[in-house]
Amino acid sequence: NKYDLDFNDLEIQTTKKDFIGDITIVIFPLVKILKRSPVDIGNEIGLFLVNNSKYVESYNLIQGFMNLVIHSKFYLEFIIEKNGSLSNLSLLKNESQEFYKNIALAFNDMPKWNPGMQRGKPVRTKMVLPFRVHLR
Repeated sequence: NKYDLDFNDLEIQTTKKDFIGDITIVIFPLVKILKRSPVDIGNEIGLFLVNNSKYVESYNLIQGFMNLVIHSKFYLEFIIEKNGSLSNLSLLKNESQEFYKNIALAFNDMPKWNPGMQRGKPVRTKMVLPFRVHLR
């Protein structure tokens, strides 16, 4: 790699509740290795991740800490049947089969939904539900 860094040189933690982000990378250990300011290092890493990773949505720097916001917006499409059960569950913009399996299992355990109504009678209703997953 460009800087001859070992992944073990990075300290990664969950972002504190008071800050915007999901994951925090501590920049200070890199200052000694790279001999540059934490702001320069953080901006270079942050811009690289935003431009080259499909998972990093944005970043912010706070006094040597880089907080990453992980892209986590998904759309769930399904049918509410006349009896309130769910069918045809699919995750739109799905990046991970494992993630899809976890969402599908959670939806299978849900109680029945209220079906759509037309002229006073229950009807099958297609839904597209946007949601965000927070990694905390």
